[in-house]
Amino acid sequence: MTRTAELKIRIEPDLKAEVQAIFAEIGLSTSDAINMMLRRVRAEHGIPGEFKVPNAETRAAMEETRDPTKLKAYASFDELLAALDKEDDE
Repeated sequence: MTRTAELKIRIEPDLKAEVQAIFAEIGLSTSDAINMMLRRVRAEHGIPGEFKVPNAETRAAMEETRDPTKLKAYASFDELLAALDKEDDE
């Protein structure tokens, strides 16, 4: 199909540069990427992916990550796995 319609949008220059670089890495132009997204919207009759307001548990977890005093550091990946296993046992 011939592409003859235009879509003009305004975005932040830094955002444009960053996403264009990402698209280039995967071999897409910005136009190709937008066309792909619009085709997905048409196929799914909505925005692809999930856009939901987080529930209370998720909001609490998000807030917890913003407070560095509540974050636990691990010396190694094995230590992290051991801590996760311990939580599962409790």
